[in-house]
Amino acid sequence: PKGDFMFRALVLALSLSFPAVGFAQDGDPVTEFANDDAAMAAAQQTAQETLPLFLANATDTEGYGIASAAVKVAFNIGNNQTEVIWVGPFAWDGGQGMTGLLANQPNFMDGLNQGDQVDFEGSNIQDWAFWQQDGTAFGNFTTRVIAKGMGENGTDLLNRMITPAVPADWK
Repeated sequence: PKGDFMFRALVLALSLSFPAVGFAQDGDPVTEFANDDAAMAAAQQTAQETLPLFLANATDTEGYGIASAAVKVAFNIGNNQTEVIWVGPFAWDGGQGMTGLLANQPNFMDGLNQGDQVDFEGSNIQDWAFWQQDGTAFGNFTTRVIAKGMGENGTDLLNRMITPAVPADWK
């Protein structure tokens, strides 16, 4: 029920009690990578391979993502182009179907704004993030690739990432 999702999404958004939710910043810059960038392709593949573990551990029994979880989704914007943007909170139907709220302001998705509801398939997820209350995070495979090219700012961001990227106790 989409109405129920919107209500829960609002409750989840209002219940965030820690400020270090790195995926919901206004005005995030666009970072472009070539389609054949090996490091980015490997990061996206690892995110997809670990997605079932993430969904099993970061969603409740009804399929709603917990407040500190988000997914990075590639949306088709036409002309064989995509915009990759964080979505959170989100809900998962247990299969491929997902819905959620845009966590950033889109640059190329005409008519959509931060906070708007979007529907997508799990196969379009290119990354996931699971933030801890201390500001550290699991996942963020593509963010780790991006951060390596950001100098001091990237080093600070990488220091907040937990290694290994997937919790050892997830089964």
